[in-house]
Amino acid sequence: MMMESQLLTCVGDYVPIISTITFICSAFILSLRLLTKNPLSQIPLIGEEIGNAKARRDYYLAHGKELYLRGCKKCKSFTGFRITTADGTEDRLVISPRYLDELRKLPDSVLSFEGALEESMEKRFTKVPAFHSMVVTPHVIKADLTPALVRINPVLFDEVNSLVRKEIGDNAGWTPVNIHQKLLRIVAIASGRIFVGPELCYNEDYIESAIKYTIELMDAHRKVKGLSPWLKRLKGNFLPEVKTLRKREENFNNLIAPVLKQRRCLAASGEVLPDDVLSWLITKADKHGTSSTEDIAYIQLGMTFAAIHTTTMTSTNVFYDLAAHPEYITPLREEIRTVLAEHNGVLTVAALQQLRKMDSFIKESMRFHLGSAVSMRRKVMAPFTLSNGQFIPAGTMIEVAGHAISRDPELYPEPEKFKPFRFAELRDSGAEGASRYQFVSVTKDLMTFGFGRHACVGRFFAANEIKMIVAQTLQKYDMKMPEGQTERFPNLEFGVHSMADPTRELSFKNVEV
Repeated sequence: MMMESQLLTCVGDYVPIISTITFICSAFILSLRLLTKNPLSQIPLIGEEIGNAKARRDYYLAHGKELYLRGCKKCKSFTGFRITTADGTEDRLVISPRYLDELRKLPDSVLSFEGALEESMEKRFTKVPAFHSMVVTPHVIKADLTPALVRINPVLFDEVNSLVRKEIGDNAGWTPVNIHQKLLRIVAIASGRIFVGPELCYNEDYIESAIKYTIELMDAHRKVKGLSPWLKRLKGNFLPEVKTLRKREENFNNLIAPVLKQRRCLAASGEVLPDDVLSWLITKADKHGTSSTEDIAYIQLGMTFAAIHTTTMTSTNVFYDLAAHPEYITPLREEIRTVLAEHNGVLTVAALQQLRKMDSFIKESMRFHLGSAVSMRRKVMAPFTLSNGQFIPAGTMIEVAGHAISRDPELYPEPEKFKPFRFAELRDSGAEGASRYQFVSVTKDLMTFGFGRHACVGRFFAANEIKMIVAQTLQKYDMKMPEGQTERFPNLEFGVHSMADPTRELSFKNVEV
């Protein structure tokens, strides 16, 4: 008892000293912050007049696109502007597109796609797949998938042809169809035919995983994002949504394992493997150190994350635009029939390249309904200086206002008007660099597929699939808005994000021959 009393007395003697040291350290740190000037402080904070950080965050969630448009108009001749995002911070730097060429030349050690993904998508908990951190994935897509389109397009064409009729149905009269739900299955199965092959693509467990993985990942992301930093560390991995995501990954591993085993046995015996992504991964995985079942399953989930919902949403927007502008259905259908007649009824790579009006329609639909108001989000890993002398410190999150660029009247006359053949006319004009108006082109004027070295590597496959779906649907069906609906369905907006309303129905009926 006496020893405990002496110990308490001893500790008590040090309390004033500890308190003094704590006060001095805190004062020192505070003074350093006050004396150290934020190198970005001279860059305008858009929406500052709205109020404090919480008020600006709430406004961002409700009117994100408007803030970016306002910022671009106000700061067009400057470095850019700062903006308070959904995180409630004001260190997000939106850089003027005039610096895009400078940014794309910076190495990943300075400007990191992976770093931005880890921070914005809470990768520690969601484990969101990043293609560029696993060398084998972009390599297989660039070196195998894209060149293979010449061979696999007939296979993809047959899949899409049968799936469109099966999912939309045989409709003698006008029939309401939730086209978004139908497209999810069409895209999941058709993409799966090329990603994992016939052994799995028709399996309902695979189809469910291909569709639900992205939804479950985003649910987990939202829940983790809503926690404070210390609660993330304490509770993040135990959230029900995160546990659901882990279960999905486990189930997918179990689903793909027997197919991998069978394919590896075929390879070992010298037999020719099916011509699909799964086989290419098996062939090249050892070289890149990603040969385990878990690695290949993770890569395949990453491909569904990148492909299924983006392709479905783009196609849904196109169909909503077609139903709202039926005057374009006939010229598109005539183009499709002409091209098919020249290519023995199959949409080969060469045939798809001839669908210039359709290419333009899809590109204009994407310009008009960008899924995000921002593009090229990166994290600054090492400080650098722009050509105008602006110093950008490490730790800064930067992005480009892609939506505002798509609404620039200097680039697109009458930018608020939906002009489906806008890009076909530009290509036909004979202007220099007309090829940049193709749907798959990556340019500073329309960053639907990103920009720089991390532009979407799978865009050629995605473009082929979307065109096939639209072409086959127009071949088989007439479509229109439902009775009483005279205008296009508005997209759902949240912060910087925009998506076609997945609950809406269009009316379909068989084309009369």
